[in-house]
Amino acid sequence: MRSQFRSCLLVALLCGTTWGAAKTPVPDAAAQRPAIATVKEVFKSELASAKSSPQFADVADKMLGNLQNEESSAVNDYVLLMQAHGLAVKALHPTLSLRIVQMISDRYDVDQHALTVQTLKDLAKGPTDKDLHKQLAELSFKLSREHQQADRIEPALQHLELADALARRLKSTDMQKLAVARRAEITEYKKLAESSAAAEKKLVEAPNDPAANESFGRFLILAKSDWNEGLKRLVHSSDATLQKLAQQDTALIEAEKPPTADAAAQLADGWWDISLKQSGNFKSSVKLRAGQWYAFAAPNLKGLPKAKAEQRVTESGWTNDADLAILMPLNRREALIQRAMSVGKGMLGEKFAVVQTLPFADLVPLTAALKPRRWRPIRVRPYPTPDGLKVAAIWLPASSEGELFDGTTEEVEKHDAENRAKGFTAVDLAGYLDANKQVRHILVSAKVKHAEGTNIDITVHQVVDPKIPVLAPAPKSCARQTYQIYYDGEGKLFANIVWRHPKSTYYTFRGSRPQWEKEVMRVSATQKLLDVSIAAKEKGNGYTAVFQGLEGFTATEVHGKTLEVNLIEWQKLTEAKAHPAGIGVSVTSDGVYHSVSLWHGPAK
Repeated sequence: MRSQFRSCLLVALLCGTTWGAAKTPVPDAAAQRPAIATVKEVFKSELASAKSSPQFADVADKMLGNLQNEESSAVNDYVLLMQAHGLAVKALHPTLSLRIVQMISDRYDVDQHALTVQTLKDLAKGPTDKDLHKQLAELSFKLSREHQQADRIEPALQHLELADALARRLKSTDMQKLAVARRAEITEYKKLAESSAAAEKKLVEAPNDPAANESFGRFLILAKSDWNEGLKRLVHSSDATLQKLAQQDTALIEAEKPPTADAAAQLADGWWDISLKQSGNFKSSVKLRAGQWYAFAAPNLKGLPKAKAEQRVTESGWTNDADLAILMPLNRREALIQRAMSVGKGMLGEKFAVVQTLPFADLVPLTAALKPRRWRPIRVRPYPTPDGLKVAAIWLPASSEGELFDGTTEEVEKHDAENRAKGFTAVDLAGYLDANKQVRHILVSAKVKHAEGTNIDITVHQVVDPKIPVLAPAPKSCARQTYQIYYDGEGKLFANIVWRHPKSTYYTFRGSRPQWEKEVMRVSATQKLLDVSIAAKEKGNGYTAVFQGLEGFTATEVHGKTLEVNLIEWQKLTEAKAHPAGIGVSVTSDGVYHSVSLWHGPAK
């Protein structure tokens, strides 16, 4: 159950993440009745034979396998999701239950927070299982804090009430004390929010104002647990001791190399000492930061300093919480990466990073943060959403230097020509519409060493028209390496292509989802996928792909899944030693997210 809880938490923390897309209305009861009857008929035997938790969960999974994720199937899909949700709760399966909550709220106009709270309450009504109830209580405490940090006080209180009820049911004195402390913290949060609003307004006029910086910094640390931003304010604090400690802390978390144990312990001592002079929950917050630094230092300390550090870690309440660590970084670069994985619905593997919904403005900072790992981007695919421009992207380890360039058609063509003289060649090329509905392009380049005689070329902003052939640089000997389509402001279809000369056997594809599903099965029998992409127009999607007759690896394509289910599927592929090689995401006019991804693995 413990391993299940960790994945449950990861799914649950996604709750509340919306992208401004229009949601499908919940079908009315009359519309649902025929679908409910059909579901009960189709799964009659499975429902009748299911007696145990694993069996209930298995039937729920089978129901999810029948989702079509199309507008015409909105009623059937909703009924399948709700029926599967009920079975997952009956199975006492938190991970599956909350995953389905996310799937429902991603597509339908439901109160996501209320559904999450109710799901946890229903799970808690099951037979007495101290381990499960303890985990549900821990999750409720965490979600309460998450909602508070997002200024959603009502859901924060609802989760706190559930955690408190479970604590009483478990007769856990520690949890009951925590519930009391959390209530006091939320009360203090409301007061701080009022004073911080005035401080934030003052900082617009006077960014270095000491009093305003201290007030806003305290708010960020206490109310949000956001030491990353809070420290940036406290370095300008009117309190000389706070200011000095904030400066020391900032110097350590911005350093290229991890601090020594002695330096970390010295900083922890400073935070600990000042915490004793504080009052209210800010005292606990400062003590928690001290505990975090003590925990970092303790493994490399000896004797009495080690004993003191370990004792204060326990007293501070620091438990190496992964979610708090993002807000309380010991290294700002790593914190930026972790935050991008969360916001971008991404995955950070041992030797790769992939994101699905990263805000476009975060692309360059994330690339810079990954650079010290010697990782560079290999696919960057921007796409429009109702909530602004997003990007799907992949980074892999590489010994060669990489580069991103953003520009108009003419600027990209000029930059590519200039870059060749510096030893760079194109790796990926994608077009997109900016906020002014002007076409721009992202060119990914790298200093890759190719075999002698190999040439890499690009085609930028090529009109896609069956009557007009795509003109390759050397038609008889060039093969596409990447192939991406997009629409301009008038809805006209264009393509960006990276070419390689000389070519091996190859096949390229462009078509709708039904065509894609047929072709990927047919062509994959003889050739390997090298690139995939997707573009939305109104309520439809167009897929593109490049195949070549290469050997020595396996290629797995994934599409038709929600972004959350992608992460689950990708984890399985990662465990099979595969890595991402292609990705694309689109948002259709009904607000639904669609994706396609490609994974390369070792040869079987």
